[in-house]
Amino acid sequence: MLLQTFARAGRPDVKRALFSIVKSVHQHLRSKPLPDRLAIYFHELEPHQWDSFRVSISHLIEQGYSTVPASNFVQQNSYDRRLFISFDDNYRSWFTSLKLLDELGLKATFYVNTLPFRDTCDQDTISDYFDRIAHTGERTTLTRPELLEIAAAGHEIGCHTHSHPILSQLPRALWDAEIRDSKSLLEDMLQRDVAHFSYPYGMRRYFSDALRRYCVEIGFRTVASAIPGLQHQPTIDVLNIQRSGWRLNQSLAANLADLRVDGRWFESVTGRSAVG
Repeated sequence: MLLQTFARAGRPDVKRALFSIVKSVHQHLRSKPLPDRLAIYFHELEPHQWDSFRVSISHLIEQGYSTVPASNFVQQNSYDRRLFISFDDNYRSWFTSLKLLDELGLKATFYVNTLPFRDTCDQDTISDYFDRIAHTGERTTLTRPELLEIAAAGHEIGCHTHSHPILSQLPRALWDAEIRDSKSLLEDMLQRDVAHFSYPYGMRRYFSDALRRYCVEIGFRTVASAIPGLQHQPTIDVLNIQRSGWRLNQSLAANLADLRVDGRWFESVTGRSAVG
């Protein structure tokens, strides 16, 4: 398609201008009310972000949303308003934020990378990990006992691979190890099944149908992606839960406006997310 051809063009300024125009038209013509099923995700949750997080989640709860983990979000036999909150990667700030989550009455899902636990690896490995995910905030990871405390507080633990690679670029043996070994490590720590998975980087081009089938084969019951603007699906695909990133450095109104965008048309035409 023409827009996809432009998207692959070498001129960054041309691509930015094109997508800006199409996104603007799309937002004005196809913006919708918030859907009854919302899935949003975060990365770190540092103390300077707590006020923004508190205001954001409190507003959604006031709109009638109940926070649920992945296992409850995908149930289709109810018409209540559900809010699925999840966190990706591996940050000690999750552990230090437990009192905040308890204050808000939240039960979240934490999708964990298992390589960088700071009680099992050296500082160079942790630094390389944060460089790989381009994180510039507090660069401290969890310990395994801290993860166990998060689980003991009633939060759901999911898998996010071992080292956070681009899975679609790996040969079968390596992505097998990245997913299966991480799942086994978490299950050994938690002494329970780990049934939920989110894939690194989240966009469609970083995953494949073969990887999704593999996830089912090894026992995952849900798979989460991170393509913003796809909250308005008529049904929830348990193997492709669409989540939108909530940006704590922008206003509540701006985040809500992003969630109202029905990006299905935009993504089908351009191959890109309508929000971001």
